[in-house]
Amino acid sequence: MPDIHPTAHVDPQAQLADDVVVGPGCVLNGDVRLGAGTRLVAGVYIQGPFIAGERNIIYPGACLGYPGQDLKYNPDHPGAGVRLGDDNIIREHVTIHRATNDDHPTTIGNHAFFMVHAHVGHDCRVDDHVMIVNGSMLGGHVEVHDHAIISGNVGVHQFSRIGRLTMIAGNTGISHDIPPFCTVSHRKRVGGLNIVGLRRAGLREHVAPLREAFRIFYRQGHTKPVAIEKIEMTIADDPLVREFADFIKASKRGITPYGYWRKDDPELQ
Repeated sequence: MPDIHPTAHVDPQAQLADDVVVGPGCVLNGDVRLGAGTRLVAGVYIQGPFIAGERNIIYPGACLGYPGQDLKYNPDHPGAGVRLGDDNIIREHVTIHRATNDDHPTTIGNHAFFMVHAHVGHDCRVDDHVMIVNGSMLGGHVEVHDHAIISGNVGVHQFSRIGRLTMIAGNTGISHDIPPFCTVSHRKRVGGLNIVGLRRAGLREHVAPLREAFRIFYRQGHTKPVAIEKIEMTIADDPLVREFADFIKASKRGITPYGYWRKDDPELQ
C-alpha cells in the first residue's frame, strides 16, 4: 500500500502505486495518478488531471496541475492536465500549469531537473534531460528540447522553442527560437555553439560541420532562405546539421540573432 502521512489529503479518485510515498501536508485533488517509486516529500499540491510516471521526487511547496495564468481560460475546466514522465526531480515551489486544451497535456519528459521556483506555463512541452535553474520561467506553449540547460532567472516568451543541447546564460530574456546546439550569453543574442555540451554528449565528430553551418547561417550575412539552401547543398549529410537547418526552417517566431551587446543596439534600448 502507498505510504500516506495522516496529515495528507488524497482524493478518492487518485490512483497511487503501492510504493508511492505521500509526505505530511500534501494535497492531491481529482484524477491524480502517481507511478511506482514516486515520492512527495511534504506540502506538495497536485490538481488532476495529472499523470506521473515512476521514481519522480517532488519537494515541498511544488504546485502542479493548477490552471494556467491565462485570463481567457476557464479555471474550472480541467482540460488535458499535466503528464510527467520518469525520474524527474522537482524542487521547492516549482509550478507546472495544466493545458488549456482537451487533447494535449502540458508535458514533461524524463530525467528533467526543475530547481527552486522554476515555472512551466500552460501547454508547454519539456523533453528529456532538461535542466531549468532557479527562478526561470517558461511562458505558455514553449517547447524545450532534449538536454537543454536554462540557467537562473531566464524568461522565455510564449510559443518560443529552445533547441536540443542549447545552453542559456542566467538573467536572459528569450523572445525568439534558439537553434539546437547553440549558447545564448547575452539578451536576445546567440553567442556561439555549445562546444562543451556537444563533446560531453559524445558528439565531437559533429563539431566541425556544425561550426560551418553556424558560420553560414550567422556570420555570412545571408538571408534565412539563402543560408539554409547553402547549408543543405554543402554539409546537410551530417545529421546534426540537418537538425540545425530543419529547426530553423520550422521557426514561426523567428530565430534569435547572433552578436554581443552594444550600447547603441536599438533592439536592446
